[in-house]
Amino acid sequence: MDAQEIRGPLDRQIWDAMHFVHRNMRTPARKQPGRVDYPQYDLAAVFEAIVNAVAHRDYSRDTQRIRLFLFADRLEIHTLVGYSVN
Repeated sequence: MDAQEIRGPLDRQIWDAMHFVHRNMRTPARKQPGRVDYPQYDLAAVFEAIVNAVAHRDYSRDTQRIRLFLFADRLEIHTLVGYSVN
């Protein structure tokens, strides 16, 4: 559906990841007296999960990456280690 590689300072990476989730999540709404949105994910919980992944990443490895996957029924955050061949 969408892909983005996020680079830069850690605080910018966190905010860019948040914008990515916000842009791609479903937000159904109901029309009561006014529009009421029901986001697919609680953005405070998403923020905490992303910050946790960044905080616990192994910075001694250049090839370690955090991957964020959005599915129809869930959001997954993985810390992956890539191996380079020299």
